[in-house]
Amino acid sequence: MFLLWVKFFYFLRIFSPTSAFIRMITEIIKDMGVFSLIYLLAVFAFANAYFLLDGGATNVIKEDARVAGSIWYQTILYVYMTGLGEFGTDLYNDSPHRTAMWIYFLLCTILVQLIFLNMLIAIMADTFDRVQEMREEASMKEICRLISENWFWLKQEKVFRNTKYIVVCKLESADSTLSSSWEGKLAALKTYFQSSLGQVEDTLKSSKTQQKEEI
Repeated sequence: MFLLWVKFFYFLRIFSPTSAFIRMITEIIKDMGVFSLIYLLAVFAFANAYFLLDGGATNVIKEDARVAGSIWYQTILYVYMTGLGEFGTDLYNDSPHRTAMWIYFLLCTILVQLIFLNMLIAIMADTFDRVQEMREEASMKEICRLISENWFWLKQEKVFRNTKYIVVCKLESADSTLSSSWEGKLAALKTYFQSSLGQVEDTLKSSKTQQKEEI
């Protein structure tokens, strides 16, 4: 049933108002690749620390007195929920390692919740700006990709039997000061200011040359 709903999102690429948003979702997932790896490493690192402080696989600390659970995947889930703001600190003061527990709690909230999640928001915002900047191109690209993926449904020999056509290809010329790929807001502003500065310098040079000639 879930896959049917996923298929429904797949066919939303047909319509121009929704195709750009579907493109945005796929681009955000792609851009989250490296971030997800680093985020998981941080979660596993804190989960390992909590698991060892809770006694690990031994019975040194009773199961009902453990802070982050008695099984390793429960500890991973605990760290993940802590990063989302679900603070379970009720048993911290009863732990024999309560000082270390509070230190790891502070580090986890600062690193996972504040730094990583805000970094994720920044990545999503940058991807949103990139797709919005090329909204029409992204919409047309999704429609073309959908046609390409379902091209096998058509009998090409029958459709193009009596059709003659010529495909003409030519290279596009682009301004050297502009970039064809998205570089982010700061990089775009930097490129713009560098271009404007170059134009101002050229204007000053031409003005100095004219003044020298007049003198």
